[in-house]
Amino acid sequence: MWFFKQARDYYGNAPLSQQLAWQVGVALLFLVLAFIGYHLLRRALRRPHYAAQGALPPAEANSFVRFKLGGRAYHWGIFLIIVLLLLSGATFFFPGALFAIRDTLGVSWLTVHVVLGWLFIVFVALHILFAIFDTGLHHMLFHRGDGEDFRQRVRFYLGADAALPKHGKFNVFQKLYHLFLILTAAVMIVTGIVMFLSSELFTTFSGDTMRLQRLFHDSFAFLLLAAICGHVYMRLLGARRAKLRSMVTGTMPRQAFVREHDWRKWKP
Repeated sequence: MWFFKQARDYYGNAPLSQQLAWQVGVALLFLVLAFIGYHLLRRALRRPHYAAQGALPPAEANSFVRFKLGGRAYHWGIFLIIVLLLLSGATFFFPGALFAIRDTLGVSWLTVHVVLGWLFIVFVALHILFAIFDTGLHHMLFHRGDGEDFRQRVRFYLGADAALPKHGKFNVFQKLYHLFLILTAAVMIVTGIVMFLSSELFTTFSGDTMRLQRLFHDSFAFLLLAAICGHVYMRLLGARRAKLRSMVTGTMPRQAFVREHDWRKWKP
């Protein structure tokens, strides 16, 4: 198929899919651009508005803590790791496109990619632990009302004049995005570990197994790149900039809280 790069198998000499074609990544980025164009057009015709229902926070509260210092450091840290993982991974598709680091650092981009991969696993493990024991895992779980939130949001983006329900710390789309990140991270970690174990000769897998690991690893890396581009776009929207600033300052103003959030569902 055209979205796979084929090469002759080392053992059977048969032409097999060995790597995802870089054109797939370009196609995904065009899909992201199409989504952005539609999203901007929909918001130009009518901006989203929220239902009047929703408990208000105490009158004396003018700002609210959205992200603690540790959460903000984690967010920017793993963002940097993912960007570097994508850049180092790109060298497998475009050899020589990035500057050679072996002469300066004495290591290859593959070694850098593997080290970053282990750092990514450490960050994911820390995220799970903090979500369970500190920041509150329940904020990312689905609750009663999320189904209506999803229905109203879909109706709005399909052109209906739908009032969006006020939500807790995260809306249903953000929860779905987080669920997608969990799935993507799990696939990339498992496939990455399998390839690492084989390359370091800790164990031996069949050629077909390794080929499938590479294809799954590449596919989900491309999906992750597309998702991050969409996430960055959503954070840069004017109505979302208060939340973007909260990832730097840690707090969000009362006006932004009252507009979208329900005090009964989230008491920061």
